[in-house]
Amino acid sequence: MNAPRLALLLAVLGLLAPGSATAQITFDQAIALASQSPAVRAAGDALAARRAGDEHLGGTLGPLQAVVMPGGRLAPDGDQGLEVQASLVQSWTLGPLARSRRDAAREERGELAAQERARALAANLEAGRQWILLRTLEEVSAELDERVAVTDELVARLARGVELGVIAAADLADARALLAEVRQEQLAAEGARFEASTALQLAMGQPPDPAGLHTAGPAPAPVLPTRDDLATRLESLDGLPSVESARRAEAAARQRGAEQAAASAPSLQLGGQLEHSGPAGWTLFGLVGLQLPAPGQGRRARSLADAEVAASAAARESVEQSARGELAVAIHELDHSREVLAQVREALLPAAEEARALRDRAVALGEGTVLALLDAQRRELAARIDAAHARGDALWAELRLWLLLSTLDPSEVS
Repeated sequence: MNAPRLALLLAVLGLLAPGSATAQITFDQAIALASQSPAVRAAGDALAARRAGDEHLGGTLGPLQAVVMPGGRLAPDGDQGLEVQASLVQSWTLGPLARSRRDAAREERGELAAQERARALAANLEAGRQWILLRTLEEVSAELDERVAVTDELVARLARGVELGVIAAADLADARALLAEVRQEQLAAEGARFEASTALQLAMGQPPDPAGLHTAGPAPAPVLPTRDDLATRLESLDGLPSVESARRAEAAARQRGAEQAAASAPSLQLGGQLEHSGPAGWTLFGLVGLQLPAPGQGRRARSLADAEVAASAAARESVEQSARGELAVAIHELDHSREVLAQVREALLPAAEEARALRDRAVALGEGTVLALLDAQRRELAARIDAAHARGDALWAELRLWLLLSTLDPSEVS
């Protein structure tokens, strides 16, 4: 981890520590913590351990066999004494075992690296989604808080009017009913906000804080390519971590099959034998041998490897198909959410605000009814809440594709 990233994480962890005066977090801080969540770190640790272990992979050398055979002469003529034979034999596999083993290990490390990237992407997506949802619910809560204050003031004015006999009691009852409705929505929004706060903390790999969490700073402003360029860049699926992991898994399975085949190849044996030959002294022999595999040796292991290749190929096709579906949905959501946001901004919200303003003016002039005003206020509040959700949905659709695009340049794994 580089120094700036470490400093950022330490600062954020201090902000989120129990007893912190204000539990607030920016979008960039949330993404930084999610990138170092336990699930992501576990994948990185697994890759580091595999790299360290693969540095000591064996090659074509087989087992080294040393044999010592002590004995004695028991001849009838009295020629008796100690004898000893010692041999040392080294075997070499004649098949491409070393290359196949290294190739399989390289593909397996590539699969682990892709899994690490996939977990980081999933963590970033979840943290980003929850941050945007939390910001949206905070905006909704602010709208409801404001509406409660406005409606509470209206109820107070109508109560004075009832006391003076200029306002009907039914109008006051309608206003109080609206106030109760808004307060009920206020409580529901607070519960949803706390759930989003907890989900965000979990996505960042942090324990939930009973005090909750608040967003801080500006919302992200992802810059996306044009619609056509976006579809072109995502069409091949190259670089997507889930697809890369599945492709590496298939390649690793094929290399393991080649490794199994190479392990069943004939082996060459070279060595020497030293023998004590009684009074004649010592005798040295050279050993050369060729070990051929037994009929059917390794076939079960190779059949299992072939089955693994077939299963991994099917899994890779399934992952690619799912990825294409997810990308198609993501691009559709981008277009759809932008259309919805434009409709809310340009039509729904202005119309609701104008209707409420006209009803306000009519009541002030004595030409409108309180019931019509309350209905206009209710529709304006609903439009403002819809606008907050539409902004959040559009931002999430943009951010989702922006994060996906940021993963399309995987680094080489060696």
